[in-house]
Amino acid sequence: MERTVPPNTLTFLAYNEVKAFFKEKDHQPSSEMYQGLYNLQDTLTRMLSGDLDEKYYLSSLDPGVGKTSAIKAWLHVYLKRRTQYGDRGVIICFDRLDEIEQFIRSSAMPEDVYGVLVSGSTSRGIRLNDMGVGVDSLDSAVVLLTTKQQIIKRTRRGRAFGGVSRFYYQGAPRVVRIWDESMTVGRSLTLCASQILELVHTISRVDVGLSLRVQEFALSLGNCSDKAILSVPDLGGLELGYNFRWRDSTMRDTAETLALLSGRVVTVRVDGVGRVALDCVQSLPEDFKPCLVTDASVRIRETYRLQETYRGDVERLTPVTSCKRYDNLKVFVWHRRTGKQSYRIEGVEEVAKEVAKVVAARTREAFLIVVTKENRTKMSGALKRELPSADYSRLQFLTWGMHLATNDYVDIPNVVITSQLYYRPADYEAGARAAATLTTSDGQLSEEVFQAFRKGETAHHLLQCICRGAVRKAIGNQCPPSRCWIISARGMKVEEQLPDIFPGCSVEPWENAPVAFKEIKLQVLGYILDCLGAGVERIKASAVRTSAGIKSVSNFKRDYLTDSRFMALCNDHGVIILHENSRYFFEMNPFRMQ
Repeated sequence: MERTVPPNTLTFLAYNEVKAFFKEKDHQPSSEMYQGLYNLQDTLTRMLSGDLDEKYYLSSLDPGVGKTSAIKAWLHVYLKRRTQYGDRGVIICFDRLDEIEQFIRSSAMPEDVYGVLVSGSTSRGIRLNDMGVGVDSLDSAVVLLTTKQQIIKRTRRGRAFGGVSRFYYQGAPRVVRIWDESMTVGRSLTLCASQILELVHTISRVDVGLSLRVQEFALSLGNCSDKAILSVPDLGGLELGYNFRWRDSTMRDTAETLALLSGRVVTVRVDGVGRVALDCVQSLPEDFKPCLVTDASVRIRETYRLQETYRGDVERLTPVTSCKRYDNLKVFVWHRRTGKQSYRIEGVEEVAKEVAKVVAARTREAFLIVVTKENRTKMSGALKRELPSADYSRLQFLTWGMHLATNDYVDIPNVVITSQLYYRPADYEAGARAAATLTTSDGQLSEEVFQAFRKGETAHHLLQCICRGAVRKAIGNQCPPSRCWIISARGMKVEEQLPDIFPGCSVEPWENAPVAFKEIKLQVLGYILDCLGAGVERIKASAVRTSAGIKSVSNFKRDYLTDSRFMALCNDHGVIILHENSRYFFEMNPFRMQ
């Protein structure tokens, strides 16, 4: 009779393999980090043997410690011995296609043991689906690599994970489930009044009555105050997204979101795009658990604390706090408005001049410049004008949205963040509700929870972004000598968060040139946009006048409130000036286009 191999043998073999790999690469995690990697691999082994509760198991080891390497080592050992462990299937879920491509290249799995399932709507997707055993033979692939969106899409409308045969291995659901990086069990639903009104014309071609109901709801949303509760009429359910010929995918997505909100009560938030209706739905099926989640931001995000509090289906793998020190990281902070509107009004030249000074001061060192997608070309061009070609050649550029799960810049010791990644108040509240699957009908979201979630998301993006550079490396429990320059609005208080994000780091002011004088009217508009963009529903004209240092009420009225050029400037940026009961106010136009 064949001897049964103890389940934990797989963990030990995988652990020894990842240690050998790190030795070869001269990667030196601390003993506490190694314990975390062992626990990660053992979670996979216990999942394979059915020895776990139905929970999400969170590995929060910092970027660069080796979570992905530990998974690859476990897979390598398991694939060679899978018949001894029941020959069960594995599924790994990624955010982007390039992450799947990178995993395939670095793991070197034989083609007959893996398959890929992604959207086939592009040539890249078709090519990926042809890799491994091919998309038509996924049932024979031990390891299935897919996107998170495939899980959400194929299990919507309440369908169980175990009911989707495309995810099967040898006729049965895959038992080892890995969610790479960030996870939220719910889906945020947000719609502004202008998006809803865009649907009316298309709907009216088929159903005039429905178009009138949609229009009436959009108008009622436009009249709501911040944090109001609004009932959405029955607008036909999920068929709304499929029964009409929408102009593009954006309109189709809007219709599908409106269909999901149909017949529900929603929360209304007022921000830079006007009135926004929001709520959430659960997006991951209950039977997707147990699942391993590898997210370095677990320790700083409110997402998982909300899931833990409201759902109770989370277990944190030790160590639960950071076991990495950042004593070798120096961070320099410049307080300056960095929102999209501010850059549109003031341009990028002033920032580019200061970044160029920083680059020129550190000769022969590489820099990673983080910018918004909108400013990528402008900032690159401005820096090219400011720097000699030899200095400019030391720069790499990374846009927000592409700052997660890439190791392309791991040898760059200097990171410059020219703006932080902010969301609308509506997005923060919808995100917090999605994490807890707390719908509007379930109850209100407290201001304390809202602020904690916003703060956690800011910390999450800073950790992930800065750790694209050399700081992600581990030398024992320390990062290598690294530097980061951050431009952030004073109100974000980023310098107070940094010691929690990067334990041991030093934070100093960024010594930059005085702010160049700008036309006063552009400064006034920038102040208004910052206030309204931060969630203030309306701002008194008197408050704006005071902030601008203008003492004369009559002059402010003449030069701003009733001046046709300033009114047009405001209108171009979605701001309207209201005159009520002899008082003036500034508001965002609730029906402005995004």
